[in-house]
Amino acid sequence: MIAKGVRFNAAKREVGKFHSTTILQFSMLCPSCKNTIVCKTDPENCDYNYTEGALSTEKATDMEFIPDPEQKIKEQSNAMYKLEREVEKVKQNNLAPVLEDLQKYRLENWKDDFEKNLMLRRKLKEDKIKDAIIEEEKNRVKNFGLPMEDLTKSELVNMSVQINQREIKEVKFQESSSRKQQREKRQEIMSQSILPSGRMSQQLQKQLEELNKKVSKLPAATRKIFKQQLMPKKNNFNF
Repeated sequence: MIAKGVRFNAAKREVGKFHSTTILQFSMLCPSCKNTIVCKTDPENCDYNYTEGALSTEKATDMEFIPDPEQKIKEQSNAMYKLEREVEKVKQNNLAPVLEDLQKYRLENWKDDFEKNLMLRRKLKEDKIKDAIIEEEKNRVKNFGLPMEDLTKSELVNMSVQINQREIKEVKFQESSSRKQQREKRQEIMSQSILPSGRMSQQLQKQLEELNKKVSKLPAATRKIFKQQLMPKKNNFNF
């Protein structure tokens, strides 16, 4: 028997292909009997196949093929241990269909890795945007001097709505105040006379005096109509 890990000077050559993987063949001399040992790689099963001069043994790492002798003796002598082992085997048999379903689910849902990766990245981006909005609302609430430890996401959203409504009311109040000022200013302008007030020029004063003289010569009824319809409310006429 040749132990695992023994080194040989072997001749290597290519003997075929498995899909895109090259199948290699190794030829070497046995250190005990000088016979030729030939083995080939098995890419399909990730193993080596001996075709000439030797036979492969069972894998030492596979405990199912090489059971522990002490464990076998313990199962024969200890009934409780044997019962526990049987319970574990029953659990494994019950879990087998679940594992098959999980493998089937994985194959069906993760067949297109690229598309799933895009979906996860898109979801991660949306979560980052939501977290940024929540952080911004926390900072806004801090400006009002409110404690932040016990506030949940729903409370933050409600508080954000209240703050936005308050800002909207302030904007509306400012707009209504400005409109009110404009309206008052317009009324003040409309109530004023079209003629300049205060100190007037001498030429305009003379024109007004002449107009007053002409109007004073008119009949009383005509002067009244002239005063109501043709002249402004505030003027410098003395009739």
